[in-house]
Amino acid sequence: MYALSDLVQRYNLYMMTLMLYDIRIATPYEIDDAKQIARDILNQYNQVHRLTGREPYSQASICAIITATLLHAAYVHWNKTSYSFNKWFASGPNAADQLLTEMLTAHHDPTSIYAWVDHLNRPTQTHPYVSKIAQHNLRHKPYGGDSLVNYAKRYIEFEIQQHALQAV
Repeated sequence: MYALSDLVQRYNLYMMTLMLYDIRIATPYEIDDAKQIARDILNQYNQVHRLTGREPYSQASICAIITATLLHAAYVHWNKTSYSFNKWFASGPNAADQLLTEMLTAHHDPTSIYAWVDHLNRPTQTHPYVSKIAQHNLRHKPYGGDSLVNYAKRYIEFEIQQHALQAV
């Protein structure tokens, strides 16, 4: 028999592997799947941190950037555990512009089997949703304060802390 602490650790490891595998890539459901995971991350954060209503970005904007990043990671990164995603997103490319540029230039469909087209109706290997969100955030820079990506990283860093606490 396993000790209770062993079972808890096994359960926590199992839960940490679920996130990116829950995105049904290359299906009509992939964006909704990624949005649901992003909403879960936001809801967990909001339950612990009572928001004052004075946040610089809307929950929808934060959800969109996390969704796009989840899709990017699901297509490009080989390690699809939530732990590796959280570590990559929260401590990945330091500058927000760097992350958004990586998302724009990535080959999510290197063999062009999905027949994606960009906003100009040209064939593209970059996921259309990821591209749209990354372009929007590169064009609309804040005049002061954190960028949306850096603000979203706070939510992901909180998610890492929650996993660390569960593993103890």
